[in-house]
Amino acid sequence: MSHQPPSDQISNLPRKYSSYDLDSTPDELCKVDLQTLMDMTNAANNSRNSSVSRLCHTVLRKRALENPAEALRIFPLLYDLNTYDLDDIVRPTARLGVDYAIRVMGNRTQLLFTWILYKEQADRLETTLDLMPSGLPPAVKTAAEFFRDQRLGAHKDNLAKFCTGFPLIDSVTHDIQDIVQLTENEEILKLLLRYTHFNHHDQKLLLSTKLQTLIDFAAAADKYGNWLAGEECQAVLKKRASERADEALDLLKLLKTPSGSHLEHILKPAIPSCIVPHGSPPCTLAIDVLFQSSDGKLLGAHKDNIAQSCKNLLRPNSAPRTFPCVVQTDHLKEILELLLQYTHLDYHDRINLNTLNLQTLIDLTVAADKYDHQVAFKKCKAQIKKNNSRPAEALQILSCLHLLTDPPNLDEIARTTLKLRVDQVLQIMGHKPDFVYAWALYKSQHTKSIEKLKSVVDSIPDELPAARYAASYFRDEIIRLQHHTTDVIRAIRHATSSRCAFNVVLDEYMDKVVDVAKGMELLTWRQVLQRVQTLLRELESNEPLSLSSFQGLVNA
Repeated sequence: MSHQPPSDQISNLPRKYSSYDLDSTPDELCKVDLQTLMDMTNAANNSRNSSVSRLCHTVLRKRALENPAEALRIFPLLYDLNTYDLDDIVRPTARLGVDYAIRVMGNRTQLLFTWILYKEQADRLETTLDLMPSGLPPAVKTAAEFFRDQRLGAHKDNLAKFCTGFPLIDSVTHDIQDIVQLTENEEILKLLLRYTHFNHHDQKLLLSTKLQTLIDFAAAADKYGNWLAGEECQAVLKKRASERADEALDLLKLLKTPSGSHLEHILKPAIPSCIVPHGSPPCTLAIDVLFQSSDGKLLGAHKDNIAQSCKNLLRPNSAPRTFPCVVQTDHLKEILELLLQYTHLDYHDRINLNTLNLQTLIDLTVAADKYDHQVAFKKCKAQIKKNNSRPAEALQILSCLHLLTDPPNLDEIARTTLKLRVDQVLQIMGHKPDFVYAWALYKSQHTKSIEKLKSVVDSIPDELPAARYAASYFRDEIIRLQHHTTDVIRAIRHATSSRCAFNVVLDEYMDKVVDVAKGMELLTWRQVLQRVQTLLRELESNEPLSLSSFQGLVNA
């Protein structure tokens, strides 16, 4: 097979593969002659092209594992590049002859001597294995074969820096034949040795590692004093346990076993803990139930606290009686977290609802009502009352809280929204046609009512100074109050009763106002909404109402 000149390959390939998927090994790169691939690796490393360098390393390692002769040529290059974990590359070369090694590495005296010592050690192990008596149990030979294949190379200086508890004692010499016997398997040791290099940490690798392997790795990091690996394991365990209910349960179950009890200092911080406000003393109660939010997060809680304060959050059949258990909810983590804070009596006054955005406050109110948490519900209603003075926010509140068991004063909130224009209402509630129709009907009847009352007031003769004052007062009061009709009448009667000079003069006109008001009692917001929803159901269509249908609705 013909190739481009090496110089052209070296200059072209890095550009071509600079954005290649590094989890793959392109066939054409595997077919490049070895020397060119090695030159390309050097070029990528010297130019600090990390993506191409990693790709070349992947291909070189693949070829080394497939071909011992090529492995011996690749070994010096990867050694010079300070590549970690070369043992799987060097191991197959131990079956090659010394004469071939001299031809390949003759100009690298120290490296050649190192390889010869490695080969001698491998040959001794091979001979020992071959000379084992045939009468021994198969398990012994299997163990010996496993031991032969589990040797991993490392750097003593790095181990001394990163693994303060590693068994590097004075009796261990300083040549390649030093072997430290460890109880951990190859996968755990490879992870541990990876974390003795500054530039080979990979949290993504730990995120995809099997949970048991990750736990074993965390235990090994703790055992050998590799604090960097330990912190990384803790972070990954916590992340995985907060997002995956099955893994959180596995950690909880492991803690209950004798074998897992000694790992409590590793596992317990990773398990979802009790939620209390920031800056508060930590809760010391045991976690005996986990709640999973709609966005997949897990939060710890206490069944007794929930039973006392949140009657419907843990219904008799909503969660298993055995622990550990996970209860699914349809609320986001932020809402569930706030609600669970309210299950601690000592923390109610430390929760600052002023800092919540309006939608979060509404969602918390709905959750508190749904699960019958009276304290949280009352506090949320009080906070909502502070926010409903602004028309746009009042409309958002109105569209969400009408189904509450004990809603705030919806008509007071609805009247605040009457200052909005139709286009503003559509922008805020366009996704809820029934609310838009209800708002239009509510505003229409309210406007008609006010106009009728004003017409009665305007009928007071102007030649009566007292009546003229009363007319002006009535008009201003009606416009200012924007209340339900009966509320307007009540307020005007109360205000005018203290003005004795006007009582006789106004009596005739006050009766007219009352007569008009009695004949046009306003529907409440809830009644208007129910009427609209009934009509929409009758139409059995999601299409916008026709003009005639809407007019009939308004005049009903």
